[in-house]
Amino acid sequence: QNTTDGKSVVIMAARNHANTAWATAEVGFNSSDTAFCYVPTPAASSNANDAATTYWVRNYSKNYGAQLNYAAAVTISGTGNKTAPASGVLIMTGKGVSAAGEFQITIDGQTFSCYQGYSGSDYNHGSFAYFPVKSGQSYTVDKLSAACDLRFIPYQ
Repeated sequence: QNTTDGKSVVIMAARNHANTAWATAEVGFNSSDTAFCYVPTPAASSNANDAATTYWVRNYSKNYGAQLNYAAAVTISGTGNKTAPASGVLIMTGKGVSAAGEFQITIDGQTFSCYQGYSGSDYNHGSFAYFPVKSGQSYTVDKLSAACDLRFIPYQ
């Protein structure tokens, strides 16, 4: 089909069973002769054979695997109920002080405990914890000793 806006396009279309909506896939050239394709954006929760549009991939990457914005990191202090201000990652590390550290967090009913041990001049074990969280997700910091650092780092 040659459209009134200058596209030359092949359109594959189907109407739903209620005859009230269309779904289309398009391949062609726009009026500047730049190749393009169009398919409907799949549902955010899609894990099937849907075509992944650039919008879906970028949104998925942003929320579930994007680069972290380290410059926007926020230190979390104290224990108690917390809420993630955006989608990102909670990261706990030991501060490297000459003391044992203890950290415990509960997310979605699961409790995770991390310990940093110190004996004389050697750390006999250390912990690093990484917890992806979604915007608005609640979690509880049950224990956070002075030897532990907890930061929230949002996705870019």
